[in-house]
Amino acid sequence: MSATLESVRPQLDWACDALIPRDDALGMPAATPAGVVDTLLPRALKARDDLLHPFVAAMSTLPAEPPTDPLGTLYAMEEDSFELITHIIAGAYYLSEEVNRTLKYPGQEALRDQPDYDELDAVVTRVRDRGTVYIPTP
Repeated sequence: MSATLESVRPQLDWACDALIPRDDALGMPAATPAGVVDTLLPRALKARDDLLHPFVAAMSTLPAEPPTDPLGTLYAMEEDSFELITHIIAGAYYLSEEVNRTLKYPGQEALRDQPDYDELDAVVTRVRDRGTVYIPTP
């Protein structure tokens, strides 16, 4: 997989930072320093290996050299290709622990449901004690 991503590495370098630039006011890193190109994209595409080939195909339509208007170049892509690369790059960005820490997002956590069986039993007992209730329809 990394060899396939390596074939579009020049496009990834400029496209990722064009889509997700650094924001000093919020303390958010740009895509490249957050590890999107080197670490997080391969991880995201390993999880969604069905999107690897369409992603690489879409990225390969972009110029290798950074254009003067990178966002305009990206927006000029076919709509499906644009949506695909922006969703995958943004999704990979939010895999970053640094980004999640800055956002104060702890990540998904398992919630253990501890049902109150006494309360459930009380409800069921009332219905069982009441007996069958049947109202014939006219």
